[in-house]
Amino acid sequence: MKKGEKAERLEALFRGDGDLRSALAVTEEQAAKIAAWLPEGMK
Repeated sequence: MKKGEKAERLEALFRGDGDLRSALAVTEEQAAKIAAWLPEGMK
């Protein structure tokens, strides 16, 4: 996977793209962790 493609997928994952999360089988617990995540130093 190219860097740009990876960046697009990560952006969609953090944006809350339901189709992508379904395709990746993201659980509710994982979705909650993603929603609460902040980059280091932003806490």
